[in-house]
Order: sequence, then C-alpha cells, then structure tokens
Amino acid sequence: MELRPEKMDYLNKTLDELWEDCGLNKAVATDFNVFITQDLDDHEPEWEQYSLALTPSVKALTNLSNALLNDADFCDYLHRFLLVLINTKQYDMLYLFFDKAFVNHVCGVVYNSKNANSYSLMERSFDRFVEAVKFSKISNDEILPVLFDLINSYEGQLHARWQRPAKEFLSDYANQNEEELLLFLKYNFDSYGIYGLNFLSEIDLQHSINVAIDLYLTRDDCKQEISQFLQRNNDVCIKTINKMLHNKELTNEKYVDLMLVFVEQQNLNEEFTQIFNTIANDKQKAKILEMIPIKLEKRIKNLAMFVKTVNRFKYDEQEILGKNISEYPDVLLSTNDFAPAGTTQFLLLQFKQLYSPKATFELSYFQELLSQKTLDNLTHFVYEQFVLNGTSDDEWAIALIAAISSDKCLADILMTTADLYEGEKSDIVKILVNTTAIAKGESIKSVLQNLDKHDLKYDKVISYILDSVKNNNIFTYSEFENLADSLVPTFDFNEELFAKINFDGSEFGFKIDDNCNVEIIETSKPIIQVGPMVREKIYDFKKRIVCELQNQKDRLINAFTNNRKWNNSDFDNVILKNPILYVLARGILWAEYAQDKVIKIFKIEDWKREKVMNINNVATLNPLVGIFHPLEAPDYNWKPVFEGKFTTFNQLDRQFFSLQNYSAMSSFVARFNGMITNGKLFVEELKKMGWIEGQTQKPMGLVSMIKINQVYNLICEIEFCANHLDDLTEITMKELRFYNLKNAKFQNNIWRIDKVNAKALKTLPPRFFSDIVYEVSIACKK
Repeated sequence: MELRPEKMDYLNKTLDELWEDCGLNKAVATDFNVFITQDLDDHEPEWEQYSLALTPSVKALTNLSNALLNDADFCDYLHRFLLVLINTKQYDMLYLFFDKAFVNHVCGVVYNSKNANSYSLMERSFDRFVEAVKFSKISNDEILPVLFDLINSYEGQLHARWQRPAKEFLSDYANQNEEELLLFLKYNFDSYGIYGLNFLSEIDLQHSINVAIDLYLTRDDCKQEISQFLQRNNDVCIKTINKMLHNKELTNEKYVDLMLVFVEQQNLNEEFTQIFNTIANDKQKAKILEMIPIKLEKRIKNLAMFVKTVNRFKYDEQEILGKNISEYPDVLLSTNDFAPAGTTQFLLLQFKQLYSPKATFELSYFQELLSQKTLDNLTHFVYEQFVLNGTSDDEWAIALIAAISSDKCLADILMTTADLYEGEKSDIVKILVNTTAIAKGESIKSVLQNLDKHDLKYDKVISYILDSVKNNNIFTYSEFENLADSLVPTFDFNEELFAKINFDGSEFGFKIDDNCNVEIIETSKPIIQVGPMVREKIYDFKKRIVCELQNQKDRLINAFTNNRKWNNSDFDNVILKNPILYVLARGILWAEYAQDKVIKIFKIEDWKREKVMNINNVATLNPLVGIFHPLEAPDYNWKPVFEGKFTTFNQLDRQFFSLQNYSAMSSFVARFNGMITNGKLFVEELKKMGWIEGQTQKPMGLVSMIKINQVYNLICEIEFCANHLDDLTEITMKELRFYNLKNAKFQNNIWRIDKVNAKALKTLPPRFFSDIVYEVSIACKK
C-alpha cells in the first residue's frame, strides 16, 4: 500500500528522530530508513555489520510506536522495522518499543502467555511483541535467535524482563516444531547450539542427548563445546552410547570417538581393552593410549628376556623415513656386547606400531637394556631422516628420540633445530619440542639444563621449549617460573657487571650500567678495526643481552601482577646470584610475607638485601619473598626510597584500584564508560602491555581489546565503539568485564565472549584487578 506524501513524511521524520536520539551514524541510519520505507526484495542489508549498541530513546520510540502500531496505514512497515531491531540485536529498544506505548492488539492478532496472570506488567509486554511478530509473518529463523538471546539475558539489561515468557514460548515452540528447531541449532551451533542443548535438556534430557551425539559425530568444528554438554550428563550419555553400539547404530570407530569424551570422568579401561584390537584407526588408538593406561604388551624386564624376544622377532624389509629399515645403525647391549640381529628393527617397529608420544614413552626401558652411546647414535640418525623426509604422520620417530636418547643427546638435537625455526621445516621443530615436553614430563628439567647457554641459538631454543612446557601444563605456575629462573643465561658477567667475550681472537667487554643500559667496551682494539663478520657477532651479542633484560623485565612485571612468591633459598640462590636478574631486581621494592601479610619491605644493593621498613610484627620461620604492591600498604609514600635511582617498572607511584569500592554483585567496571579518546593510541598502548585485539563488528571494525591471564585462568575485555565507520581515531569507551577463560572462545580469528558469563568483581584477585584497571587508565590518557 502506498502512503500519502504527508504520512510518509511523518514516518521518515519519526525514524530520523529515533536514530538521531540514539546517536546512530548517519550513513547507517540512512540504510535503515531505506530498508524500512522502500521495497528491497532483491537486496537485504548484511545485518552483522550494523550490530551497534544503541541507547534507546523513550520519547522517539513512543512517537514511532504510536505511528506503526496505532495507525493502520503504517502496518505494512512494522515488519521491516522489527527486522531492523531483531537482526541488529537491539533488544532493549525492542522491549521499550512494546512496553511504553502499545495498548491495542496488532491488527486483531491476540496472543496470551499461559502464565500471563502470574507475570508482571513488564513481562506481559512480551505478548504484544509476539502479536507483532505473528502479524508481520516474521520467519522462525529470524525469531529463534531472539528467543535464545532473551533466555540468556542477564540482570541489568532491559530485555531481561522478557526472560520468563520467552522461555515459556520457546518450550511450546520446541514441542510443536521439533524438527525445525533441531535444524536451526545444527546450522547455528556457534551462536546458539549449547544454549539450545541446555534448553532442550530441561524439556527432554534423553532427546537432547541424542541430538548432541548426532551433532558430535557430524560437526568437527564444535566437538569441544558438545563434549562439555555430554560430560555434564555423563551417566545418561554413556548408557545411550552403549545401547547404540549394541543396536549397531555406531561403528567401533564412532563408539571410541564418543567414549573418549568421558575418559577423565569414568573408569573405561575394561571397555576399551575389549574392543581395542578391533579398532582400525591408528590415531584413535593413540588417543586411547594417551588418555588411559592400557598395557598392550608386558614390559621386558631383563636382558635375557629381551634377547629371547628379539630372537623370535621377524620383520619384513620396509622403508622408514626414506631409508630401508636394514640401513639404520646397529645398537649394542648394555653390556657392550653385540645385540641380536634385528634389534634395531625391533626397536623401530615397536615405536612405529604404537604411534602415540605418551604411550611410546613407556618404551624408554630400552635405555636399561641397550648401550646408551649406540642409542644416541641411532636417535641422531632417526632425527636426520625425519628432517629430510618426515611428515606429521611420523610423530612416532620424534617419540623415539624423546624416549631413548640421553638428556645430553636430546639437548644437542634441540639446539640443532634453531636453524629450522623460521624455515619451511618449522612444523618439524614444533613436533619435536611438543613431543619432548609431553614425553619427558617433569624430567624435561634435566634436558634443559644440558642446553648450551653460551650458544647464540640458546635464547630461541629455550623460549620455544618453555612455551611448549607452559602450554602443555607440565608444571604448576610456581614450578614453571622457578624453572625459567634457573635457565636465565649469565653471559659470564662478574660482580662488577662486566664480561669479557672472545670473538674469533678479538676480545671485547660488555658493561651493564646503573640504568640497565648495555655498553660495548673496546678492551683489545677499536671495534672499527675488526672485520664485518666479527663486528656483526659483537653487536648480536649485545642485542642478545638487551633482549634477555627485556624478557626478564616482562617476567618480573608478570610476577608483580600475579603475586608470585619465592622461598628464601630460591631468591638468594637465583635472583641475587644471576647478574641479569640482579640488575633488574635492584630496581624493585621487595617484601617478606607471612600468609600473604607483609612483614617487612626491603631493597637490593651490592648483591644483598637492605631493609627499608618493618610493616607488621608477625613471627614466621620461613617467610616468602615477593614484589611489593602499593595496594598492600596504601598509606605509605614509597617514592623517596628510589629517588633518583633506576626503577625496573612503575611500581612505587603506581595508581591502584581497590575491590572494596564495588558491591558483591558488580560484574563490570563502568569508570571508563562514555570516555572519548584516540582509539589508535589506546590500542597501541594496550598492545605494549600484552593486550590483544578482541571482537570486531562491521562496519565499525575493532570494538574491544582483551588480555588473557593463564595463571588465574581469566580473560578481561574492555569494550569501545568507533565514532566513525572503521576509524579508530575517536572512540567512546564502554564497560570493562572479566570472565573465566573457559567461557571465552577463539574462533575464526575472533574472540567470542558472552556478557552473561561475566564474573563478579569481588571474586577477582586484588592485584590482578588493580593492575588491569591501571593499564586501561594509562591507555585512555594516551
């Protein structure tokens, strides 16, 4: 129906008032108006680029509501206006649209919730929304996301008042349109799958489990999320899976894939052992061996038994890693006698057949039965062949190297990988390092201690290995940091912080001054007189020292934020004796602690502790040592302690923020909300402090920055909105929130975080909270 010009003018005017009051970008407002008022059958906007957080204007909404809902001439435009709000997720505006102005039914359509009599007036406005949806013939694909978002809303959002009636409506919908709902969940699993499964489980648990199993077997991209749902309902799930196997609805391969979800919660050894040999998939066997202790063969306990076993062993000549199996080096027995013919082949095939890095580590008993020198020779040969011809399917070879080589040999092999870090063989390096970390476990310490700290490649190798050890959770936070402390190179600096290094016959000195700057000292000849290659080595060595100082400074800042503590022995034997750690530690104010309570403050001068002040008179035999935080004694001015001296980082006059200022239910920090700043400088400054880019929205671009803390398993997000399309020159700040890391998902290079999972601020570690707010404050001022 075509409106009279005056009515169309009125509609356009009310729309313009609404978008202007919301502060909406003019280009986007024009797009919305064109969509609402014109026939665009062949074109629909890409809604995800318009998902902006708009502040509803009650006055403007009321004018528009009166037009669209009370004047029959405007009814044809209601559908498109609702689509704008629904598809851009403006749910608060949607709520106000129906709550504040609507009186009569929409064109005779009447909908009443079953429990309408028990609902508040605010909840009853949901019925008017449903009436408008039914009148406008909005499709189920468009309305289902709204219902799930309403159900998962949280206190503080206006549309959270529709949570109860939305849940009731969706329950009725699920009973009447089950197949359609399941299809929706399947094709929108990233956004609504887990919500949908949890919702279905409240209505029909068995049916939701059947759906989850089907999704798990058909959707490789979301197995982790579905497995968490299955684990929460593990008893019913395991019975269902076993029944499906009995009814031949599952192959052994799919059965194992499903049951591996529960190995950490259930004792499934017997069930897996019964079907293990019927499984054809080697990678599944590897998973089973890694996750539960199935013993496939008895360990060969003595040399005589080993010799008998090998003598009975038969093998067919085959090619392994580009060489015939018979071409691999022979090994000797531990007595240095010749081993039986075929011993090398037996050893290689034992590893190759088991496949799994964790499982094959059990074969390290070969070290007890065979000569370690000849085993090291074999592992070098295997490594060379792996580098030349290996693929990701040959992980068994790396497991062999990690399991049977000596710690010194393995350290040498790891050092040789430095040249491969940046090349096309980098994947091989990752496999070697990760497998070594997993297979060696805590004994990786011995391997690391055998690395050559004087080698220029050491820093790169140790960094990569420590990352792998950290990512594989080999040690606790404190154990890992103590290990990292012990691996900091000394560069042969003496107590005067001076070192002499020989470069191809030319000796040069290196000095670290009071401000932690590194200076080259010409001890034998001017640097200009040495050749270019030697000169390059000298500058590279200086660069290495400077880089190590920065790395250790970053570690100390993390120790400050994460409230790390050292025992007295470790502190004195590592911090006070390693020159790199010492020069940084002397620019820090330290404290002794008893049960997290400060006993006294001290600083470091002349390689020893110097007391600054007693704080609490607490008796303790073994106080711990940590980096003092101003939050712990807010009434003292510590700045004069280091007046005029080098400080490692901004510790003493650091602004701090106390959790005592927030209520028990607060889940966000609003102090930055509405602040306008230069977004480019803001993002750049946060990146310097370890933050990374978070979520993006079209056309506005980046809309948040995040920081991850693995120690506390937390992730924080500060949101903002660009004031111009895809231009961060001017941004408006929004809330800062904190989440458990498990509630955040990294997908398609974007972090997805749901505000409903935000943690109460009172539950956060005080130092961590204070420093995050401090970092955002600093970035806002840039």
